[in-house]
Amino acid sequence: MAVNVVIGKEYSWARVQAILPGKTIPVQGITEFSYSEKQDKEFIHAAGNLPVALGEGKRSFSGKVKILQSEFEAMVRAIAGNESPTQLQPFNLTFAYAGDDNIVVTDQCVYCVFTEWQKGMKTGDMHQEIEMPFICAQIKLNI
Repeated sequence: MAVNVVIGKEYSWARVQAILPGKTIPVQGITEFSYSEKQDKEFIHAAGNLPVALGEGKRSFSGKVKILQSEFEAMVRAIAGNESPTQLQPFNLTFAYAGDDNIVVTDQCVYCVFTEWQKGMKTGDMHQEIEMPFICAQIKLNI
């Protein structure tokens, strides 16, 4: 009996691109990113001991990017006017993933603002990565 096994490539870091504020092309100095959505939900109870309905509240969106110091300094010079990235006007972040068939999935975090950043190094470090959490108004999937 023969077994038909199909092996494909999964989405991977080697085939991902990110466009950050002040850039029109994908950045090379990004080392990590993530973004997520949260929606407040709760069961509503009335008579009896089982829920009678589902209540939904606000949706919130957040994420983070981690970039090399050289990318951070270039961003500060280009768009922040040497001010803190937390003072930038709202911007969009775009992330694209290429799959096995070269079909590209593109997500966009809309109306983002950085909420913090931190620099630091320790002995033995050969580079610095700067993590910058952000909040955004919406995340559009598969745009």
